[in-house]
Amino acid sequence: MPFTLSHPAIILPLYRYSKWFSMTGLVVGSMSPDFEYYIRMRMSGIYGHTCIGICLLNILTGLAVAFIFHLIIRNPLIRHLPASLQCRFNVYLTFNWTQYFCRHYLIVIFSLFLGSLSHVFWDAFTHPSGWFVGHSLWLQQEITLPFLQPLPVYKLLQHGSSIGGLLCIAAFILCMPQSNLPVVQINYRYWFLIAVNALLIASIRISFNSDCLRSGHLIVTIIMSLFISTTITSLYTQYAKHHI
Repeated sequence: MPFTLSHPAIILPLYRYSKWFSMTGLVVGSMSPDFEYYIRMRMSGIYGHTCIGICLLNILTGLAVAFIFHLIIRNPLIRHLPASLQCRFNVYLTFNWTQYFCRHYLIVIFSLFLGSLSHVFWDAFTHPSGWFVGHSLWLQQEITLPFLQPLPVYKLLQHGSSIGGLLCIAAFILCMPQSNLPVVQINYRYWFLIAVNALLIASIRISFNSDCLRSGHLIVTIIMSLFISTTITSLYTQYAKHHI
């Protein structure tokens, strides 16, 4: 499958129609079919890429991630980004997600659903069990590249689209307008705590199941550990700001 964090690239053209969609819903939804892997911390899923996953599980997990991001992670994360990124994202520091969701919950849910569909559509071209792969001999045929073993076309599309998706997201961010709001100096302790906590969480997980050291399992374990660690660190940062 293409890299999970590359999937939001496919919904970026809808940004110009953000009046009719929730960008949070689209971005989170575009990654939501893979959330089951991260919850399990292994490349093993049952529902995420199925109809019941698209219509129910992905929406529920997507809502959970959206609320965690906006209410816990967003502001501390933005304030600890480099200045070149802070000036592009700090306009969202005052965005009231809870109020927006209460007023536009149907738009958010539909956007999560649409984002989830976009993920499955993309995977259909790049996954061995994908519909288009199963119905296209061209996608199944193997191509030999210099210094590499023969790879099927869908596998090349998988890796190529993952890299391309990340590059598109990076280009989109660089093209975002810069605000005149003040930029906060980075406290590197925030990133240090994220790294240490993530390492601890991943180590605990691996100690219970050494299979997590296999490449696919290890990647989802690391990403989930970083997400949990970022949530904990951001929560601590907010608490410390108001109580210490």
